[in-house]
Amino acid sequence: MTATQLKEIMNELNMKDITYKIVDVYNNSYVETSQEINGTNIEFIISFPIGFPYQFPEIRVKGEEYKNLPHVDKKTGKLCLFNQEAIPNPKMPIEVIKESINKARNIIYDGLNGFNKEDFIEEFHAYWISDEDTLGNMDVLFEPLNKVERIKCIHSKDYSFWCCGNNYNELIEYAKRNCQEELVVEDAIYIPMSEKIYPPFPHTNKEFYNILSKSKNGREYKKFLTNRKGNPIILFSQEDKGKYILSCINHIGIFDIKGFRKGKIAPDIAYRMIYSDNRVLKLTTEIINRKRLFYRGGDGNMIDKKVSILGCGSLGGYIAQALTELGVNDFKLVDAENLRKENIARHICGMDFVDMNKSEAIKIKLTNHYIGLRIETYPNNIYSLTTNNIEELSDRDIQFVAVGDMALESYIIDKYNKGELKGKIVIVWVEPYALGGHAIILNKQQDNIEQCIYDENWKLKNRILENPEKYTKKEAGCQNTFVQYSGFEADFFIRTLLDNIINGKLLNDKNYFITIAGKIDWARENQIEITSKWLSTKNRTVNIEEL
Repeated sequence: MTATQLKEIMNELNMKDITYKIVDVYNNSYVETSQEINGTNIEFIISFPIGFPYQFPEIRVKGEEYKNLPHVDKKTGKLCLFNQEAIPNPKMPIEVIKESINKARNIIYDGLNGFNKEDFIEEFHAYWISDEDTLGNMDVLFEPLNKVERIKCIHSKDYSFWCCGNNYNELIEYAKRNCQEELVVEDAIYIPMSEKIYPPFPHTNKEFYNILSKSKNGREYKKFLTNRKGNPIILFSQEDKGKYILSCINHIGIFDIKGFRKGKIAPDIAYRMIYSDNRVLKLTTEIINRKRLFYRGGDGNMIDKKVSILGCGSLGGYIAQALTELGVNDFKLVDAENLRKENIARHICGMDFVDMNKSEAIKIKLTNHYIGLRIETYPNNIYSLTTNNIEELSDRDIQFVAVGDMALESYIIDKYNKGELKGKIVIVWVEPYALGGHAIILNKQQDNIEQCIYDENWKLKNRILENPEKYTKKEAGCQNTFVQYSGFEADFFIRTLLDNIINGKLLNDKNYFITIAGKIDWARENQIEITSKWLSTKNRTVNIEEL
């Protein structure tokens, strides 16, 4: 913005309680203002981003003594005037500037008088990061709560990568996936604090030791440090409005002490006397457990169910993908087949997974994307597993069957009715072109399931295609048959089905048969034979029948 433009703005502002001057810089001029706050003249710099008036003006305070106040950037003095969701009114630029100046004044006034001291805690990470001696960032896989917890920390040998958690297997898998350097495993401790730490932050072993050892969990902290040499890793939290703000320090340079037996460390002497002035190294933290990620990137709701998927083809893959997005994190996947190139157009796994077992391919794809998934794979024939090792599935809440094989589906229903297969059963399949997608939901044993859904010729009573077998395909020179449907239609069917099952609360004490129509209009246009029941139905219609 030019000096002339700024002069016009300041004249229009007409704020008599501030003095100002315009600093003329080519195409990027700014305003220096001075106003009295608490009996002191305080200077601000007002600049206008290129997007003004669609962006707020930026205001910085001059003077190092003001950079330790809440909502002031410690390095630049820039004031945090509005939250990220705030939007300026571009039709009222003068009012936006006035409001910004008043906001700046109030931030400094409240800071000088200690009225907004608690805001330090709310924005703790911003001040923690801006401080000196920051070693790096710690990925946190556990849930910090109001209890002391011994945890494991894994870092690269060059200290460029850090992570910690309370599940070692999950932690080491995460570390190996995200770091190619040599890894070091160390013990660490998490300490929830009752007290709060305000800037300026402590820096030395002694300063942190005095704060942490006097907290409500100080005894556990000192117990952890006893006889521990090197650079102990401490995570601590401060509670604010029911949430735990997590930080991490690395105590530095703790070695054997003269007068004590080798390997024996007395924390009070080590941290308050011998190594008291050693500056700790600080780590920023990022909580990446599934609970936090689903709170941050969803509505916070997660489905706490253990699931098996028998059949990991296209429908099974989309079931796994959708359930993972719904928050399910405990899977058993069963499929004896390998992924082939001809499968990938409608499978969640692509060329990178060709010739890999389908269940293992889905596991790798999902665990590479989502943190904290527990997935066991069984590259077994389903008949073999459910005959010889059916106890492997005994802990499942829901068993999804996505095999497209009527004989195997009948076998599963029989196993369920005999009480050999536990949990709820959901059997899914689609008709050609996914013009109809179907599911049997078994919440209880029922002997006449097949009589309810098939006629005497074993044709589906509620089918959408009059003669679905007519549309089964076979490639030239190949004896294998297949059913055409796109990945999009399969995915749409599965998501619609799960929406009706989960949000429609169909996991109860009744049994259901669900049909979800696909592109009925397309079928009519292409003169594909549709049963009379579905002939005039709209696209995407959902039909739910109690069995």
